[in-house]
Amino acid sequence: MPENEPAKPAPTPTDATPNDAAPNDATPTASEPTAPAPTAPAPKTDRPEKKKGKWLKRIGLALLGCLAIIVIIWVFFLPTIVTGFLHRRTGYEVALKSLSINPFTARISIDSFVINNPKPDYAAPQFVDLPAFKLDAALFSLLGNRMVLEDGDLNLSYVALVRPADKNGVSNARLFVDRLTGAAAPPAKDGKPAEPKPAPGKTEPAEFLIKRLHVRIGKVIMIDEAKNTRKELDINFEHTYENVTDVKQFITADLARSLLGLGSQLSDLIPGEAGKTLDGVFKKGIDFLTPAEDGTGAGGKVIKGLLDKLDSKKKE
Repeated sequence: MPENEPAKPAPTPTDATPNDAAPNDATPTASEPTAPAPTAPAPKTDRPEKKKGKWLKRIGLALLGCLAIIVIIWVFFLPTIVTGFLHRRTGYEVALKSLSINPFTARISIDSFVINNPKPDYAAPQFVDLPAFKLDAALFSLLGNRMVLEDGDLNLSYVALVRPADKNGVSNARLFVDRLTGAAAPPAKDGKPAEPKPAPGKTEPAEFLIKRLHVRIGKVIMIDEAKNTRKELDINFEHTYENVTDVKQFITADLARSLLGLGSQLSDLIPGEAGKTLDGVFKKGIDFLTPAEDGTGAGGKVIKGLLDKLDSKKKE
């Protein structure tokens, strides 16, 4: 290069032309479309699962609340419901301190259960005083034709059997059972006589099995309002029954001996098969319960002798 020729200035970036760019330059031009930049995937959230869990909790709390309300109603109002039903059905005055029924185990527990006679049917108020009663039933047997009771404990302070002054009237025990089972007309309401009950057809006795039942009876009272007499007998009877399938099995030899002091009139005041069985014992002796082959026995003769003495005293 000649020395007198001036040097050319270095090109600036603004002076660069497209042809001067490097062939591997990836700078986009206005005419070329730009590809979107890749984005990172959004993190997964468990919001639907959380909402589902909240709803399940709310449903569970609602169910627990409903269950608590049902339990409260069951505990506090069940005695009122039961006593009201018995009073409307029978006309007897019923008082109940506490009653608990477990529908899942079929367990029944009763405290201080008192039944008084209706007025004016009977002048004497007493009928039944049951301080405690507990019963365990086979749950599924309640749905069938044969009820099975697994275990029970009955503590009866007293039972009063009353013959009314009306000659056509029946004992308080018989009237209670007949009204409760529907065999007799219900009591009058608001002073209006009840409609007569149609004669019931022949029904088969209910089948049951009591595997074990412990019974305690303190006192038996017999009242004859027509004769204005009253007898009280402290029998203090205690017995454990097992495998009972018939009402007649409740009249044991020990119970019959305990009731001798009340006389044979007692059997007329007890309804059903129990009264018939007790009447047979009073008339034929203890062997009526377990008759021998010849129909007699030492026990029967002894009881018959005691009954004869009681009858002779009445005649005197």
